[in-house]
Amino acid sequence: MDQKATPRGMYNCYSVAFKMKIVKEIENSLISINAARELYNINSKNTISEWVAKYCRNQRINKTVYIMTNEEQLELIKLKKENLRLQKALDDSQLHKLAMETLIEIIEKSSSEN
Repeated sequence: MDQKATPRGMYNCYSVAFKMKIVKEIENSLISINAARELYNINSKNTISEWVAKYCRNQRINKTVYIMTNEEQLELIKLKKENLRLQKALDDSQLHKLAMETLIEIIEKSSSEN
């Protein structure tokens, strides 16, 4: 840990390895953020939280990983295609329904005028 001076005063400069060690301990539920502050004598309340946001594995990976067999991947592709086909069929049927309702309104209007 090095100390550096700024116009506002002194601050500590921690190595990335040190930061990641603390984050790993927090990530594995070995220690809380407040306990880490006390244990490692870190005065700033936000410092460790910022390290967690930057170095925590769960924060860096915003994706879910699925492990699938080839058969499962083919099934997923097949289901996606079927879903698209069904969505198109639904759109077509909704258009057909709208057309029929419009036709009924026209017929009702013309019959009431006569």
